[in-house]
Amino acid sequence: MQLRSSNVATASKVPTLQSFAYKTVKDRLPVILTKVIDLLFRERNNIANIYGEVGKEEGKEVTGKCSMLRNEMQTNKPLKLLEGKRSDVIIWNDYLRKQTEEMKKEPRWFEAAWLYVECYMYRRIQDAFDLTSKLQDFDPFKNSKEMAFQSSLDAALYFGKHILTTIEQLQQKLHKDSPEVFEHFQLFLQVSLWGNKCDLSISAGQNVAQKESPVEQIHKLQDQILVNDTRKLLEILHQANHDNPNKVTLSLVLDNAGFELFTDLCLVEILQQLELVTFVNFYVKDMPWYVSDATEQDFLWILEVLGKSEHQSFQELSKIWIEKLQQKLWTIEKEKYWTLPFDYSVMEEMDPALYAKLSASQVIIFKGDLNYRKLTGDRQWDFETPFQTSLQGFLPAPICALRTLKADTVTGLSPGQGESIAKSFPDWMISGDFGLIQIATP
Repeated sequence: MQLRSSNVATASKVPTLQSFAYKTVKDRLPVILTKVIDLLFRERNNIANIYGEVGKEEGKEVTGKCSMLRNEMQTNKPLKLLEGKRSDVIIWNDYLRKQTEEMKKEPRWFEAAWLYVECYMYRRIQDAFDLTSKLQDFDPFKNSKEMAFQSSLDAALYFGKHILTTIEQLQQKLHKDSPEVFEHFQLFLQVSLWGNKCDLSISAGQNVAQKESPVEQIHKLQDQILVNDTRKLLEILHQANHDNPNKVTLSLVLDNAGFELFTDLCLVEILQQLELVTFVNFYVKDMPWYVSDATEQDFLWILEVLGKSEHQSFQELSKIWIEKLQQKLWTIEKEKYWTLPFDYSVMEEMDPALYAKLSASQVIIFKGDLNYRKLTGDRQWDFETPFQTSLQGFLPAPICALRTLKADTVTGLSPGQGESIAKSFPDWMISGDFGLIQIATP
């Protein structure tokens, strides 16, 4: 893997031969499309039972479109305009036309920016479903997301019992400067961080179950957090509470459904129990995205599964969390910007309403690799570039990036840190074995 040598960022990554981007487009994305095709064939009778014969025939049409999309990708054809009627179609198509103007040729799969073509593939999959009359809300990744969480139930159960025990301890109303506050805060923040390893888009849909106790794992993984701004985040929350008592809003831009989402809910619960946060806005994707990204349906599904479980700890957590939704202490927010081709540096221009909503938060936590790539423009930044610089002006409120490294973009490291790690771990930026807890403040 090539190391950076200058303190500047080059243009957004394109899939050049031997790059991680190239391998993604060449190998991983076609596998994901194949799994969608296989699922539609395998589920054709179930689709007919639920959606009727019309739905079954439309499933065949979607299969054909996904097969065509796979062929276009593998043969490096030009990207095509979307055909559906969603409100974002005009935005995507305008973006493609502008890319054509800027490149002075039609963008192709192995020649356009990696982040763009990867997002474009998922948007084309949804476009195929949007062109049907019965399957517009069909989630081709639903089964894999649910199976991944079911495979991680033991770890979730252990952590569920742990959080309920912690809540009992916190009834003692610890002083905000108590060492126990930081210990609880750090533990749940880091479990949420390492929950980000459970990413089905990286494994091309293969199960990535969490088997070990997350609490025990934390102690083993301490040295693999390359930037750890945990104390800074706690200080920001304390200051926010000083400035806005009982009115602190956290915006959490989610990444993966399943076990990672469960750890995110546990983190938020502890932040509220510690009286660091009052309100939480959970931002989900408004369509199936990157295989395992959380949608509103995934969020509600996990609460339902916990509530129907035979385990009392799961039932208790489900009850607590459903009540928080009912009391508006938690809200589920769907915004189309998360599934547009833009990075976040242009959000204020392209979606001022969303930027204003985020600006009303006291803290924003961005989970995962895709959010990190969009925060930094997915550029080839020098490792030592300050994280805040790599945001390119995007800073509606204090930002915390919680991410395990599964794509070759990272900033904010200390001098020589990246080069030193690369000597022992050549794939350190894409393996998911290293993490970041990074803060940027206005």
